[in-house]
Amino acid sequence: MPTPLPETPRPEVGQRRPLEGWPTPAAEVEPYTPQPAAYVSDPYGPGFMPVRQEDLAAFRAAIVQAAQPQPAPAHGPLIDPIAQRMVGAGALGAGVGWGTSQVLSVLASGTTGLALALALLLALRLTAGGQKRGGDTYITNNHARLWGRNSTSNGG
Repeated sequence: MPTPLPETPRPEVGQRRPLEGWPTPAAEVEPYTPQPAAYVSDPYGPGFMPVRQEDLAAFRAAIVQAAQPQPAPAHGPLIDPIAQRMVGAGALGAGVGWGTSQVLSVLASGTTGLALALALLLALRLTAGGQKRGGDTYITNNHARLWGRNSTSNGG
């Protein structure tokens, strides 16, 4: 047979019973009493909003402070510094690669040109360099005259 629940006293009419495990309020809640309010224009949209008379001075000070221009926030760099370093390293790598290719192409063309110059000097030395100038000279004179009278002579 189930055990019966313990008897709890019933509250009187209009009296509140505190819940078990919940904190009880230290003071009684004051009933609502209407307070004088001033209606001011709503700063966040069209219309009016009520403001208590005692808070009106603070509300006006907040509106005046909000109406003053705020200083612009300090901006950081437009491009991330790490991204700048990465792009710089890439550009540096491309520049170094391009410059190295230019130097190597100059060296390659210089060695080719040097090899051709040496071959030309060697060919000149072998053909004409071993002989002395001079030798037999042959002079041929062709004389063309009027009416088909042409003559050829050798010598002076």
